[in-house]
Amino acid sequence: MIEVIANDVLDKLLLTSSKDSENFVGIEDHIAELSVLLQLDAEEVRMVGLWGSSGIGKTTIARVLFQRISRHFRGSIFIDRAFVSQTMEIFNAANRDDYNMKLHLQRNFLSEILGKGDIKINHLNAVGERLKNQKVLIFIDDFDDQVVLDALVGQTQWFGSGSRIIVVTNDKHFLRAHGIEHVYEVCLPSEDVAVEMLCQSAFWKNAAPEGFKELVVKVARLAGRLPLGLNVLGSS
Repeated sequence: MIEVIANDVLDKLLLTSSKDSENFVGIEDHIAELSVLLQLDAEEVRMVGLWGSSGIGKTTIARVLFQRISRHFRGSIFIDRAFVSQTMEIFNAANRDDYNMKLHLQRNFLSEILGKGDIKINHLNAVGERLKNQKVLIFIDDFDDQVVLDALVGQTQWFGSGSRIIVVTNDKHFLRAHGIEHVYEVCLPSEDVAVEMLCQSAFWKNAAPEGFKELVVKVARLAGRLPLGLNVLGSS
């Protein structure tokens, strides 16, 4: 139940502007470390996992990274739960291995990443056929479904040289199951960074006003230094 509530609140927070995301305290450190893992200059097709608990800021980090590097790719797409749910609503969710569901997912995926409104495909090799010579950037955020992942990015050979695929999840076993070896863990911020996050949310400043310092430290500890909790408490 706590996880569901956290995800619901997080979805609402993601409606904030990209500028707000750029101001996420500590974002530059995360981007720098992820850039090392991504090795954007390498010609290989590389899959990277972005892993951490719910509410720790994975999606915020992913969206900022996506905005910054997408211009280096021929095509790019940020796949979230809403993207996949549209297909799940059309087909019987009980049959996760449905051929037509996978076909529909691939059709929507190709239409989005190629910027074409009405793509016709009639088999599940279409992704490889259409993208094998294209350098693309793919983010898959917060949807831990092996069938869906296999349907969209089942093989690195489907994509052109230099392509990058980033899978964002709170389940490390999900990454291992798909053979993703390069994983960046988003850890809890230090107490100093957590206090700064709380101050940014509550006071729009990096430090607490005089007389509030002890209270801010107590609240940061109460939130367990979790960025989602710090944002919610600071905004309330």
